[in-house]
Amino acid sequence: MEYKALLPASFHFGLTPIEVKEIVYQATAYLGIGRVFPFLKATNEIFAEIGIALPVQGQAITTTENRLEKGIQAQVDIFGEHMRAFYQSGDPESRQIHYRLTDNCFGDYYTRNGLDNRQRELITFCFLAAQGGCEPQLISHAVANIRLGNDKVFLIDVISQCIPYISYTVIGTVRNTEKVKEFIEKYPDTFDCRFLDVTDGKAVEQTVQDSFEKHGKVDVVVSNAGYGLFGCVEELKDEEIQHIVATNLILLKTAVPYMRKQGGGRLIQMSSYGGQVAYAANSMYHATKFGMEGFCEALAQEVAQFNIGVTVVEPGGARTEFRYGSAKVAKLMPEYENCHGFLNMLNPANGLAPGDPAKMAQRIIESTEKTPVPLRMVLGSQALRATLERLRERIADYETQTDLAASTDIIE
Repeated sequence: MEYKALLPASFHFGLTPIEVKEIVYQATAYLGIGRVFPFLKATNEIFAEIGIALPVQGQAITTTENRLEKGIQAQVDIFGEHMRAFYQSGDPESRQIHYRLTDNCFGDYYTRNGLDNRQRELITFCFLAAQGGCEPQLISHAVANIRLGNDKVFLIDVISQCIPYISYTVIGTVRNTEKVKEFIEKYPDTFDCRFLDVTDGKAVEQTVQDSFEKHGKVDVVVSNAGYGLFGCVEELKDEEIQHIVATNLILLKTAVPYMRKQGGGRLIQMSSYGGQVAYAANSMYHATKFGMEGFCEALAQEVAQFNIGVTVVEPGGARTEFRYGSAKVAKLMPEYENCHGFLNMLNPANGLAPGDPAKMAQRIIESTEKTPVPLRMVLGSQALRATLERLRERIADYETQTDLAASTDIIE
C-alpha cells in the first residue's frame, strides 16, 4: 500500500522507470523472489496506470558464459583487489554460496546498466539495514559505500530517512496474549510476542537470551512490569509482599552483558513518582519503587563506560489498567480505616487519572534519542508538583541536621 502511494511521487524527484525497475530487480538477490515479486507486480500496475510502456528497456549486459568473470571484476571494483578470489574461498559447505554471490548477485545484477556501482551499493546498504540481523554484511557494505564516495555523514542521513519505513521490531512480553491479539495480527513481521512470567527468573534470562540471539541486536530494553498493592503494613500478608517484590523489582541486570558486548544501548526502567513520594497504605509499592531508584542510579554509573544509558521513568497517575484493573488490595482492618482513602482513587466513578498513556509512551520513545541520557523523567504535572514538594521538605529537614551530622565525625 505505501509502496504504491510513494512510487508515482518518486518520478517528481527525478527517478526514472528504468531506475525503479533496477532497484526492484536488485532486491531479489538480498530479499528473495518471494518477497520481491509482489513489489514487481505492483510496479507494473503503477506503470500501466500512469502510462509507462511495458516492458521497459532491458539493462542486462552479461551472459551465463561471462557473468562470473564480470562479477569478479565488479567485486574488485567495489571492495578491492582482495575480493578477486572470493568466489573460490571458504570451506566446502560455504564455497558454493560465495560462488553464487559473485556469479549471480554481482555478475547478473551489479553489471546491469541503469544504475552505477555507487548507487547499487547504496541500495544494497538500505536492503540490509531494513532486514535487520545482517550487521556483519551491513558493515562490509558501509565500508564499500564510503570507498565509492557515499561518506559517513551521507549514510547516516540515508539511514535516518529510512527509519520511518523500516520501523523497529518490538519484542513484547505478556501474560495474556489475547490482550495483544490485534498487534500480533496487524504487525506479524515487527511484533515478536512472547509469553513471560516476570517472577520466574530463569524464564526472564531465557527470554532475554533468545531475543538477542534471534534479532542480533536489541537497542532498547524497557522494564515495565509492576502493579500496585494497597494496604497498611500490618494488613499485608508475607506472600503478597514477596510477589510484589518479585514483580516490581525486575532488574535490568539480565540485559546488561548483552548490551555491553554489542557496544551500547538504552535501558529504561518504569518506576513511578512513588519512588520519590510515599503515601500511607502503599508501603510495599513504595519500597519497590524507592529500591528501583537506587538500583538504576548506581547501574547508570556502572554501565556508562560501555555506552549504555539508563533512564528511570517516574509517571504520575494515568488512565491504564494499573489503577483500574491490576491493582490489588490487602485484607483491610478497621483499625486502619483512616488510611484507606485509596479506595476512592481506585473507583473510576470518582474521577479518572489525569495522565494520558499515549503521550507518556511518546515521551519515553523520544527519550531514547536524547543525549546526554536523562537519568530520570517525571511524566505528569501532578507528579512533578508532588515530587518537588516532597524533595523540598526533605532538603529543609536535612539542613536542620548539620550539627547532628557533625557530632558523629571523628576529629583528629
